[in-house]
Amino acid sequence: MIGLHRFDAAGGSDVITSISAAWRETADGTTARVFVWQDNGSGNPENATLLTEQSVIVANTNTGILNVYTLTTPVSVTGSFFVGVAFPAQPNTFPLAYILNPSPAYVNGRTFFGGTTNPPINPSNLSSLTAKAREAAFRGFPGYLPLRASGWGSSFTYQGRLASNGTNYSGPADLIIRMYNAESGGNTVGPALAMKSVTVTAGVFTVQVPAEASMFPDAEDRFIDIQVRTPGETDYTTLTPRQRIRQVPMAMHATLASRASSADTVPWAGVTGVPANVTAWSPVTGGIAYTGGNVGIGTTTPIASVHIRGGPLYNNAVIESDSTLGTWLNLKNTSGTGRNWALINTGTDNSEGAGAFLIRDNNVSAVRATFLPNGNVGLGTIVPNAKLDVRGDIRLGANGEYAAIGANTENLSIIRGTVNSNGTVRLGSGYTVTRLALGIYRVSWGTTPGFAAAPTPVATAYIAASPIVVFSSAALFNPDRSGWVEFRTVALSGVLTDSAFSFTLAGPR
Repeated sequence: MIGLHRFDAAGGSDVITSISAAWRETADGTTARVFVWQDNGSGNPENATLLTEQSVIVANTNTGILNVYTLTTPVSVTGSFFVGVAFPAQPNTFPLAYILNPSPAYVNGRTFFGGTTNPPINPSNLSSLTAKAREAAFRGFPGYLPLRASGWGSSFTYQGRLASNGTNYSGPADLIIRMYNAESGGNTVGPALAMKSVTVTAGVFTVQVPAEASMFPDAEDRFIDIQVRTPGETDYTTLTPRQRIRQVPMAMHATLASRASSADTVPWAGVTGVPANVTAWSPVTGGIAYTGGNVGIGTTTPIASVHIRGGPLYNNAVIESDSTLGTWLNLKNTSGTGRNWALINTGTDNSEGAGAFLIRDNNVSAVRATFLPNGNVGLGTIVPNAKLDVRGDIRLGANGEYAAIGANTENLSIIRGTVNSNGTVRLGSGYTVTRLALGIYRVSWGTTPGFAAAPTPVATAYIAASPIVVFSSAALFNPDRSGWVEFRTVALSGVLTDSAFSFTLAGPR
């Protein structure tokens, strides 16, 4: 079976830290489960979203004591939310305590029951229950479960000291806490609370005590009564004397007292008698200052919305995140056609891999520039294959009047030089020359920079006593990207003649 309560978060939102339940008709030590769901606004638990679940142990059966189960992971709730307990039940028994026709009267849509003959209950899909999670009033049982949720806004911290035979105790301890209206005798205020395995270190323990504002009116004192039991003990020992509780829990009553009914909604501008030197931020030398709507860090005279001055060497400001999708700094301009740009330090789940730096246009979800950890920079690509990898045209000049070679045509490799008439290199590099015979020269190149295919040769006579014509053969291209071309220098009469010449070899890179 499962029992649920619907609550409203204190102040509209809260962080639930523990769930409390009172048991009956089930043996101590039985395993049960507690849950928290977020209501989607319908008030129907079948439509709620599960936030957390946790196994708990039944204790203090048939005593009416609320057992406090601290959540391993506190959860945030807003508006309406559900708290539930799932437990094994036999026919005609109800292991969770129940208050029928309570005073004040039951409010519709607050208590629900459900169940299944095929456990375990799936808390993520309550609509799958054999017996649907129906409201208590519809089942003819208008009332409440002793089932509570405690959060940061509905508890107070209590710290105590525990000694055994004059020596500070260290280890786990079970506590039962009651609130009284007198130092001795008197009446209890609110339910008894059981806390299992509270950690005690060198005699000191700290607990969060769930409490309601109605337990602390402004006229009477309250006294906390604690019973303790350590491992190996069956009975509880009452600590004496009771401790007086004041100030912090008493302040909880401000939201109920008629004379302070609006104390929790007064705007800052509505507070009177504020000293002239009190601001939302108090200036601190080397710390944080607030003036004229500007916040200064390290300066008391900020000149921008956020003004940072100084700081550790090389760390004037740090934005840090452990997100696998990177650390993002967004720069957004909302005027006209302004855009939203992001500077991103990538994480392990980014397609660029961890450690890259990106400039991203968030308006179209496109990366415009990429800087990889190996030093490669990409424009128009997130996988640059060179120190500068540009996918698109490159324009040069004061007004962009020049196009870089290969930017919008071919991607070329070029070798050029001048050869002496005796077959030696006069100008240029990246090639060698051999005089094979009278007027016949072979120009060769290696594998680097090399060409992707045979280059096109062009040559002209350099110096000659009479007109010379230079002929070239087709380039011989080897698989390793090396090759050679033969040039012949010929007089107008058609006779081979030694002569200097200049040449250019241009081919695909």
